[in-house]
Amino acid sequence: MTEGIHQPTMTKHTPPNAPSEIKTDAEQQNAASQAMDQEIAAMALEKCFEELEQIVTALENQTTSLEDSINLFERGMKLSRRCNTELTRMERRIQIIVENSRKEVQLRDFEEE
Repeated sequence: MTEGIHQPTMTKHTPPNAPSEIKTDAEQQNAASQAMDQEIAAMALEKCFEELEQIVTALENQTTSLEDSINLFERGMKLSRRCNTELTRMERRIQIIVENSRKEVQLRDFEEE
């Protein structure tokens, strides 16, 4: 369940003349978070819901370590935000067909009703 989640590693203090490609824990966590954001943004909405459901089940079963639970919770929150954003976007696209007084079909945005 947690195999796709980056586990931060501890790095030692970087000497002043060390190569700049060595990342601090915060930089590694930020990079992992951004990668997760990109991965989730590319997922189909149905896949987001499926994974979110799996995460909820795993957290409810309490069979994961504290660190894994925190990572799952973080991913679940990102998935939840994505699902909510997409559902809101889709809701805005829904149109209701309304007949006006001349019996002509008229389209109105869902939120107008």
